[in-house]
Amino acid sequence: MIDRASVERAKLPMNQISNPVWWGPEHDFAWDHVKLSLQHALQTAGRAHSGGVHPAADTRAFPDFEPAYRFGFGARLEYGLEHPDWSRELEKRLREDWRLLAPHRRERWEEDRLAMCYGWNFAAFDMEEVLGC
Repeated sequence: MIDRASVERAKLPMNQISNPVWWGPEHDFAWDHVKLSLQHALQTAGRAHSGGVHPAADTRAFPDFEPAYRFGFGARLEYGLEHPDWSRELEKRLREDWRLLAPHRRERWEEDRLAMCYGWNFAAFDMEEVLGC
């Protein structure tokens, strides 16, 4: 039996991923306000490194990796108090969520993981800036 979420997910373009169960309007609001800053940070990082930048940091590939950056950023907002640092335990949890949301990207886990980690760390930096820590 096919569930409704699977049908809805199948309608999404390849570079769009449905939201995890923990994603709420506050995550959309935060992402909408930080997305351009993250893109700018990627452009700066790309110029600072003459090659060797992982594919997820290639700004030309941003539309393809945006769901992973977004997922990592939102995950930090959701799990940051429980997991102050990226860990194997956290990665396992996120990988399980990601496999449910993006089964078509299974072979791209390593690239997506890098983008998620970047989004996770960017959220921490962004929160420090906002909170003045």
